[in-house]
Amino acid sequence: MKYSNLNEEKKLWKKGYDFVVGLDEAGRGCEKPDAEILTNHGWKFYVDVNLKDKVLSYNNEGYLEWQKIEKIVEKDFNGNLIELKNRSIDIVVTPEHYFSVLRRVFTREKKHKNKLKLVGYKLRPERKIVGKLDKNDFIPRGGKWIGISEENFILPAFNKNKEKKIDITIWVAFLGIFLSEGSVYYEKKRGSYRITISQSRDSSKEKYSKILKLLKKMPFHFNDLNNGFNCYSQQLYCYLEKLGDKYSKFIPVNFKNLESKILDILIEWMLLGDGSYYIGKNRKKVSTYYTVSNKLRDDFEEILLKAGWTYHTVKRLAKDRYINGRLIKKENQRGCFEIRMRRNNKAQIKSLHKKEISYNGKVFCLQLPKYHNFFVRRNGTGYFT
Repeated sequence: MKYSNLNEEKKLWKKGYDFVVGLDEAGRGCEKPDAEILTNHGWKFYVDVNLKDKVLSYNNEGYLEWQKIEKIVEKDFNGNLIELKNRSIDIVVTPEHYFSVLRRVFTREKKHKNKLKLVGYKLRPERKIVGKLDKNDFIPRGGKWIGISEENFILPAFNKNKEKKIDITIWVAFLGIFLSEGSVYYEKKRGSYRITISQSRDSSKEKYSKILKLLKKMPFHFNDLNNGFNCYSQQLYCYLEKLGDKYSKFIPVNFKNLESKILDILIEWMLLGDGSYYIGKNRKKVSTYYTVSNKLRDDFEEILLKAGWTYHTVKRLAKDRYINGRLIKKENQRGCFEIRMRRNNKAQIKSLHKKEISYNGKVFCLQLPKYHNFFVRRNGTGYFT
């Protein structure tokens, strides 16, 4: 039996059904299930989301806010989906889908003969169906993040080593360079616990000097060598060892939830290690971050969003290459994620190519208590749906 309105569906939800086949939160459209949702437990496909998760919403004041999920909606669809796409965004929804939409806000400048000046963007009071989006409408791709304010990081005590209080700006900078250039090693014969930050003194004196200056602010002694820095601390080793190797590194949840100005520091130091820069066609600097870790890719995208960035991620496949005259075959390497950062946290409709796509299968949506939007990513880009 099919249900034609939200009230009928809610009667079923009250009886304990988590999944209801029918209409979504306001009798509106759904997403194709190949998109991943950003939850407080990481990125998840629709089929993996549960009612214990929270999702990130764009609220009426333009801030990012975690919301509980009331219900998970699943239904069959046979027809044409709507695709809105360009090089930096990829949207695929049902024709009944509604979006939260931004509009431009102007003011008159008396000093310049009352010419209109763009002063910002404001959320429209009503969501708009995908088929009625205007060319001057904008879909939000990011917002303002408040986050948690911390002054210090407490490194846990270990054996005879008491806990250490470290200024949060110094610790997140160290965490950033460790995630990009750091490693840990335990030498069993000597009982030696080593932390290494790799960096050639000769290839980049400026970068080497900046890292050295940071490490001198840490409550540990680092030896500076031609190829990097070493520290022998069991206390520091035991904390960093839990963050994985280069293929499995991640950002701990408590750091992903910090305020945006601290996340900016973390991003800056991760880029110092595994980032690059170039000047784009618009003469603006474009930053790119590289990692082979799936989890670090996921976490980096999340902190970019909270720090006011958007992104486009692609997977670069491994290929044969020479290192110091030695051939490294592609089958002995792993592909690398390339995360290109952008400051534009909205997508203008007129810049998107629209077409219909034939589809027969499941579509999904989430019932939320308010705002009725959540952040998803598809093919390396994200937006609020």
